This record gives sequence, structure tokens and C-alpha cells, in this order.
Amino acid sequence: MHKIFISYKRGDKDKVFKIKDHIENEIKETCWIDLEGIESDAQFANVIINAINNATVFLFMYSHSHTQIEDFENDWTVRELNFAQKKKKRIVFINIDGSELSDWFEMIFGTKQQIDASSEILMNKLFSDLKKWLNICGTSPLSNVTSDNYYGKLSKTNDEFDNLLTPFQDSNGLWGFKDELKNVVIPSKWFQVHTFSEGLACVQDVSGKWGYIDRAGRLIIACEWLEDWDFSEALAVAKDVNGNYGYIDKVGQVKIPLIWSGAWDFSEGLAAVRNENHDWGFINKLGTLIIPCQWKAAVMFQDNLGSVSVDGIHWGFVDKNGRQVVPCRWMNIGNVSEGMIAVADDNEKWGYIDKKGHLIIPNKWDGAGDFKEGLAVVANEESKWGYINKSGEVILPCMWEEAQNFNSGTANVKDNKGYRFLIDKTGRVVKMVV
Repeated sequence: MHKIFISYKRGDKDKVFKIKDHIENEIKETCWIDLEGIESDAQFANVIINAINNATVFLFMYSHSHTQIEDFENDWTVRELNFAQKKKKRIVFINIDGSELSDWFEMIFGTKQQIDASSEILMNKLFSDLKKWLNICGTSPLSNVTSDNYYGKLSKTNDEFDNLLTPFQDSNGLWGFKDELKNVVIPSKWFQVHTFSEGLACVQDVSGKWGYIDRAGRLIIACEWLEDWDFSEALAVAKDVNGNYGYIDKVGQVKIPLIWSGAWDFSEGLAAVRNENHDWGFINKLGTLIIPCQWKAAVMFQDNLGSVSVDGIHWGFVDKNGRQVVPCRWMNIGNVSEGMIAVADDNEKWGYIDKKGHLIIPNKWDGAGDFKEGLAVVANEESKWGYINKSGEVILPCMWEEAQNFNSGTANVKDNKGYRFLIDKTGRVVKMVV
């Protein structure tokens, strides 16, 4: 069964399939997508309904084509969307071409999460969210530990305790949590759940609203919020029934009033918020506006730099005083990693800048990742992946179908036959990955 259902217009097939492949590569989960097109009501009943029923997440690929719909009752993508809504699936709009939601979509589905497919930052957050929603958890903190290096480990961090509880779904489709020994520690009673973060897990009850439980399964924060946000720096985004955003603490008290039209997680003491004019700025944990709302888009701070966009298309960075450090000239930006940031120009070619905005590695790659352990993964025009250093020198040739960041001296790669390997920084195969 596929946990992700993708709905799209046939005329958008090329764009959508690139996004689908990107999602599948990032989260290692296959999406359900109609390859041939809907032909009849019978086919809808026999195929589409089953696929949506089996899915956890419904990705709606919104485009200009949807603004041209005249007969909403008989449009297949609208029928899929309405059915997913009826079945209380998690619905995410992915805007693939920058088109504004039409009045009909805004009225009916305007409160659903929306992702700009051209923003690497937003897509990376989607990948992270998908892993949480689908319970694609990382390895247990103890899974790679041998007796040789485990002895003497006396305590675990909060994050490690969070990771010891794994979501599971029962035969009725409800969710609970198991421990490392597969014992049920929190009974399955929730419609949807997140993994634990900062000691609390976001859960959804049958009403479709969200609250939070602790590791003992106790409901700490009542299910009264319309969106699901994990705690970050002891605060979580909250959205009320009127569509207003603010922040709550770990006992459910509103710490920052719900007066904003949009909000993001706190990071490095600041959070991006949107005013009634749909302009973004940044507040501190007291709710004080530190950087005025003047941007068409803003996300979060990383390494003292906040991601902002002056037009919703071109991105740059500001410091914590709101001073523009990197001009908004890049079509796409990556994460701040080891003092470097991957950036894409108007030709969708990738290079790297430093934290002051200086172009260090020219924009010549078709894909680029973060620097980890001194190396970054890049893709050439044939969509083959390899690795470069911080001077832009190719250290490992672009020969892999897929490649991941280095971690503890090795990286996971896939060859053209579908085999996966761990390689070291000389390109030597360390072992085959099953």
C-alpha cells in the first residue's frame, strides 16, 4: 500500500513527476500516482478510492490549470480532493507554478498547508514533515551501538527518549506508540500522530483537531487546534478556528497572542510571522516584533541568518537586526551548512555562497546539497551525482544515480543498476547496503 497519494492535472505531468521523484528519493517511500488518466466512474470507484483510502497523506499538485476549471462537480482532481477531505486525509497543496489559489479553492481549502515547489527550504520542511506523518523514523539511538562503546553510557538526552517511542497503527487505522521492545506503551486511540519532540507528541482526535500527549500517553494539551506543529524551543505554533496564529507553551497556555495570519517554528530565538497584509517579519519569544513585516516570504533563522524573499520568488538572508546580508537574488536557497549555502540562479543552476553572500562556487550544477564533513553532493547535466569540496573541486566524479551526505566518513549511494553502497571519501566501496 502507498502512504502518499498524488493528485494532478495531466497537462502538468512532467513537472509533477519530477516532484514525485524528488519526494521518493528524499523519504525513500513510493507515492501512488495515476499514470494513465481516469477513464470512467467505475475506474474512479475501483482504483482511486482504494488508493486514497490506503493513503495517509494527500498531495494536491496545484497549478494554473486549476484556475481554469469551470465544472467543479465533474473535475477529477476536485473529486479526488473532496473525497480525501471527506476521509480526513492530511491534505497538502503543492503549488508547482506559483499560481494563486482561485476563489473556489481559497474558500474551500484555503486553510490547508501550502508548499511552494520552487522553494528548497519549504520542500525540505515538507520532506521532514512527511517522515514524521508517515512515521519514517531514524534509527534508534542504540541501534548502531555495540557493547564495546555502549558500556559507560549512563544517561540519555530528551531527544533520545523521544526516539525510543515509535508510532504504530492498529487494524482499525488508529495510532499509538510502542517502545524499543515492541511493547505497546501508549494505546492506539489517535486518528494521526507525530513522533515525539521535546517530550511531547502532536496527536489528532476524531474531531480532526490537534493536541499533545506526554511519553506516558497523558493528554497534556487538549485537542483544540486546527494545525499540527511540533514544539521548537519550548513553543509550538497554534492556529485557532478563526484562522489566526500564535504560540502555546508546553502546558497549552497561549504565550504569544493569536493575532497573526501565518507563522513558523521558533529557531535561534526568533520566528517568522505574517501580518494581515500578508507581509512577513520576525518576533522574539515575548511576541515582540524584532524585524518588521516587510517580506513577501520568510522562513527561519539558521546560523544567525534568516531566509527572506522580497517578491516570493527570489531569496536572500537578513541578520537578527533585520539588516540585509545576502540580497534577494536567488531563485532557490539551501540550508546554511559549514559556512556555505547552496543557491540557484534564474537559470536554475546551482552554486554556493558564503554567509556574507560572496559567490564561492559558480552556478553550474543541476542539483546541489548541503556541505557535510567538508563535502557536498552535486548533480551534473546528466543527473548523475558526485561530490565537491569547498573550493568547488570535484573530489568524487558524478557517476551515481542517487547520493546522500557523508556521515561519519561514509555516504550512501545508488548505482545505475539500483544497488546501494556505502563509500568513503576516496570513493572506495566500504560495503553493499541491503
